[in-house]
Amino acid sequence: MGVFKDGFLTPEKKQYYLTELEKCKNCKHPDWDLDEGVLPILDAINANPNVQTILSKYSTTGLSYLQLTCTANVADKFMALVNDIVEQLYQFEDTSALNVIVEPHDKPSPGGGLITNIHLKKLDVVTKVVKYTSINRIMLRFNSLVPNQHNFFWEQMLRFKNLVV
Repeated sequence: MGVFKDGFLTPEKKQYYLTELEKCKNCKHPDWDLDEGVLPILDAINANPNVQTILSKYSTTGLSYLQLTCTANVADKFMALVNDIVEQLYQFEDTSALNVIVEPHDKPSPGGGLITNIHLKKLDVVTKVVKYTSINRIMLRFNSLVPNQHNFFWEQMLRFKNLVV
C-alpha cells in the first residue's frame, strides 16, 4: 500500500479482529449487529490469512461498504486488486456512486461518546475506536438503488479471499 510503511495486519492483529467479529456475531443491537447476508462474505474473506475485514454494511439498495486491511507482503497486490475492482464498478457510474477511502494506521477514527448499552460495551469497534482503527484500512463505499449492482459489488469484494503472496 505504497504510502504506508507500518500498520499492516499481523497474525496477532488478525486474531484480534476475528475475536471482535465473533462478538459482533452475538451482538443484539440493531445498529451494530451484522447485516443479513454479509456473514458468509466476511467469513470467506477472513479465511485468507493476508486479508481482514474491519467494518461492513451489506445492502441490496442504498449504501454498501466494506473496510479491509492486509499484511505487508500482499500490500501491492491488494492495492492492484482495489484498482481493478474500481475499474469493474466504474461501469455503473451513471446509476451509482463509488468512493474509495484510504486510512493510515496513524490516523485512527476518534471514537464516539458515552456508551450505555450493555451489548455495545463489549465491542471494541464501539468502545475502543482508536485501538480498533489503528491499522491501515481501505474502505470501498458503493451506493446504488439497483440490486444487481450491489450483487456485483459483493461479488467483487469476494475477490479478496483469493489474494496471495
